[in-house]
Amino acid sequence: MATNINPKTIFTGDNLPIMRGINSKSVDLIYLDPPFNSNTNYAAPIGSKAAGAEFKDTWTLDDIDNAWLDLIETKYPVLNRVIHAAMTNSDKSYLIYMAARLLEMHRILKDTGSIYLHCDATMSHYLKLVMDSIFGKDMFRNEIVWQRSSGRAKGSQHKSKTLGRDTDSIFHYSKSNDFLHNSVNIPLTESEISLKFPKTDENGRRYNTNTPIFCQPSMGSRPNLCYEYKGVVNPHPSGWRVKKEKLIEMDKAGYIIWREGKRPLRKAYADEYEGKPVGSLWTDISIAAGKERTGYPTQKPLALLHRIIKASSNEGYVVLDPFCGCATTLVAAGRLQRDWIGIDISAKAAELVVERIKADQGLFQKIVARTDIPKRTDLGDIPRYNAPENKTRLYGEQSGNCNGCGTHFQQQHLEVDHIIAENVGGTDHIENLQLLCSNCNRIKGDRGQEYLLSRLNKD
Repeated sequence: MATNINPKTIFTGDNLPIMRGINSKSVDLIYLDPPFNSNTNYAAPIGSKAAGAEFKDTWTLDDIDNAWLDLIETKYPVLNRVIHAAMTNSDKSYLIYMAARLLEMHRILKDTGSIYLHCDATMSHYLKLVMDSIFGKDMFRNEIVWQRSSGRAKGSQHKSKTLGRDTDSIFHYSKSNDFLHNSVNIPLTESEISLKFPKTDENGRRYNTNTPIFCQPSMGSRPNLCYEYKGVVNPHPSGWRVKKEKLIEMDKAGYIIWREGKRPLRKAYADEYEGKPVGSLWTDISIAAGKERTGYPTQKPLALLHRIIKASSNEGYVVLDPFCGCATTLVAAGRLQRDWIGIDISAKAAELVVERIKADQGLFQKIVARTDIPKRTDLGDIPRYNAPENKTRLYGEQSGNCNGCGTHFQQQHLEVDHIIAENVGGTDHIENLQLLCSNCNRIKGDRGQEYLLSRLNKD
């Protein structure tokens, strides 16, 4: 589905209603660095580029819209159990806030897309369970551990009782098994090159001869690779590593060293080496510093976002950051020729987008700043909420029971209800619909599910 948002658009406002206005399956990659439930309020220092940017990271049940909980309780029972397993009301409030938004991110992500959730140890274990519930345990791809600093325990006149906290976790999930992945490599240092490629040819090019030219016997019989070339054959039926045509090309180009009576050697040159494949432990990216630093309290380095964007998107793909803060994701996406959408509750984020791109040599030009709620363009074909097909499907999902009092009814005696009322952003999509008996529907009206259940419990 095509996105209904122009490329290079920054929204100011709560990201939940804004994401509800984005078309389904229209975003290729999502990176989010949300609040961590750190029980801290953040503000950029006066005089910095980000001065005026601030957000609170403390949570109570008063921060939660009951409509979010209504939807989770009604449609996502496994997710609801995960949330209510949290130890404190603060934890539950935070998880409800995050779950409502992650559900929207799952909807708007393409089937070939990936999502990277950045967090720390405060709530990472709960968030992993939330992500498993929404995206599916089988869609978990990796937990990236980023060493953001060479941490030490907090200084004090007393001996520290903890190890230093110097890492964050980044959970990578895909929408399906058909997801995009580009290999990412790290260049070698000069000392690493000297160790890995210890030999030098007549042209001054460093090389090694560690790459095998024959297949190992343990690799089994490979008749199509068993051939003779320049009087040499592999004595085992596993054969050569490459087809004969390829071996001839390599020989002509000088990549083979022939030794009389011995197995030939294969050259691998340092200047053709793509680098070390990146694993899940990232220790080579430092925190944002120097001119890159804006003063934003939780700023992440451009190198971190470059790596993520390269790994899970191609040029022209759409990248979304729903907590874009000081715009690092947007800057990185633009430099890599990706389209981007940013959302942040602080108006300062939109200012920082413009401020940071001035130094990017005209890579960014047509930036759109919006404060409205976008309108989806992919809902034209869905039926009206009370259409017969919706009622039939919901009747099967609910096993013929009212979603309020739980009583079993014939289909004709149940009514279709919006879980989240239309006047607060609810749509006619099946995910926002349930069946209630006429009595429960009258009690609920355009209020939330929690109100209905509280009234039923009183009665």
